[in-house]
Amino acid sequence: MEPMTRLTSLARVAAFAALIGAAAYVALRQPTASVAEAPAKYLSPMDMVLTPDGVTLYVSNHTGNSVGVIDTQNSTYKGAIPVPGAPAGLALSPDAKTLYVAQAETNSVSLIDTATRKVQKTVPVGWYPWGVAVAADGTVVVCNRDSNDVSVVDPAAGKELRRLPASREPMYAAVAGEKVIVTNGLPNCPASDHTSAASVTLASLDGKTESKQLRMSPGCNALRQIVVSKDGKWAYFVHLLSRFNVPTTQLDRGWMNTNALTVFDVEKGEVYVTILLDEIMRGYANPYGITLTADGEQLLISHAGSDDATFIDVKRLHEYVSSQSDEDRHNLQNRLSVVHGKDVGDHFNCGGKGPRGIAVSADRRLAYVANYFSDNVTVIDLKRQKPVHTIPLGPEPKMDEVRKGEMLFYDATICFQHWQSCSSCHPDTRADGFNWDLLNDDIGNPKNVKSMVLSYKTPPVMSLGVRDTMETAVVSGIRYIQFREPEPGEAEAIQTYLRALKPRPSPYLLAKGKLSPAAERGKKLFESPKTACSTCHPAPLYTDLHKYDVGSHGEYDREDKEFDTPTLIEGFRTAPYMHDGSKLTFKDVLTQNAGDKHGNTSQLKPQEIDDLVAFLLAL
Repeated sequence: MEPMTRLTSLARVAAFAALIGAAAYVALRQPTASVAEAPAKYLSPMDMVLTPDGVTLYVSNHTGNSVGVIDTQNSTYKGAIPVPGAPAGLALSPDAKTLYVAQAETNSVSLIDTATRKVQKTVPVGWYPWGVAVAADGTVVVCNRDSNDVSVVDPAAGKELRRLPASREPMYAAVAGEKVIVTNGLPNCPASDHTSAASVTLASLDGKTESKQLRMSPGCNALRQIVVSKDGKWAYFVHLLSRFNVPTTQLDRGWMNTNALTVFDVEKGEVYVTILLDEIMRGYANPYGITLTADGEQLLISHAGSDDATFIDVKRLHEYVSSQSDEDRHNLQNRLSVVHGKDVGDHFNCGGKGPRGIAVSADRRLAYVANYFSDNVTVIDLKRQKPVHTIPLGPEPKMDEVRKGEMLFYDATICFQHWQSCSSCHPDTRADGFNWDLLNDDIGNPKNVKSMVLSYKTPPVMSLGVRDTMETAVVSGIRYIQFREPEPGEAEAIQTYLRALKPRPSPYLLAKGKLSPAAERGKKLFESPKTACSTCHPAPLYTDLHKYDVGSHGEYDREDKEFDTPTLIEGFRTAPYMHDGSKLTFKDVLTQNAGDKHGNTSQLKPQEIDDLVAFLLAL
């Protein structure tokens, strides 16, 4: 928070608050979706699961609020099962009689009878559930992104048994015996830490063993889908490997972002090896889906940013890795020649835009890919490594400007050599948790990534305010981060998409969006002259759009000591805080505040600090 710098500030803020009133805040936060609500024009197929007999393929239509059903025998779409709440991850029970669907916006999991294709039960879980996995005994595991935990569900009883703590934004999980391996999307450490990286959570299904958070190599983030080998010895998952410790002077040879596969030793509970999926002069951006063939001999990976798939020969991969010394094995995460150069695998185009979920037939002849922006599933002949058929999930979508902008935001094919998309540093349009040394404000002074939500309402952009508006920043981002000149209409479409973004409700709110008693007390403190927090962070945007010296000037900063006042909305998911990402939690912001330069917090009692934190997390 920022200091009060003028005697008239409190009067000005009070008048402003009175003018806006509580209704403005409610209006700002009303939509529960990430994008402004509208009729479901688009389906956005995301995850998929194939029945063991290979006859039926289920596809979650994320913005279509349904699960599509495909007959793989004749490659036809048989219709959709309605489900509310933005379906995400899918999984089948061991007997394939029940389909489990994570519903992100209703904080629940639906149990669908695959014979009748009707929802039988809906089980409440944590906030914003995403990935789903099933243990051998039928127990269901659900990753809750916004509450940073994993629900263990008894499907027969239709209830949640327990929560397993994760690291930060758990995305997907796999079960190996009694072990649950969870991929987390974001780092859970200060961005000023040069070893910052996301973690793998290793937990026990029964919850009796304390969960371990295993931080990956520096720069690993955006961990996505995970699969376990048939013998339960290895887990394989995909992610980004960001080179955030160097200035962003180029993209060649993966200078900023590379795209990776990690092999995890389940028994030892540690990373065995990380390899890059890119070529020397070509990136395969934003790996998302992963699956193993039934015999465990091949891995298939989808790349949501570059519209590609990667084929990996598992035996060759392990033979090559095992031939390396420990030091050389560790350094494979910096080599761009493993997949092609060592004959470990190959790449091919998916035939659609934004591939996410991927599945493979039992006979290894065909792969199926869910194309998020094409609203279809492509069928790929694995021997020829090319799409041979397209299965539409509905009418061919005609994109409006918002949808076009969304597609471009996640599209790495508009980037030089396809290394990264806008979402590589702004996952889900938010922030990746790293400090990046962009060239827009000199070199050698890294800054923390900011969320795009409400960026059009909270100018200027960037911590030093070097871009006057979001619109200016979008054009500059394409030129100086994607390293290409924007085509006509591209920047305008992305700008339209960013204006349509709405914040997600906080998991710290009570029923019907109410504040907890602690948050109510914190709100009074926040708005009181005692703290002066609302002087520079007034509702409804929780920023006054000005720059201040808040005492955060560090060793890498230049002469300018004033930094832009950020919005506090959706702060529960935008850590770490301050322009340099040096504060991991809101409590750190309030208690590590020399000279009370960002709010008068030094005199607060521990309970008052906790109350203030409760309010900030609820915004």
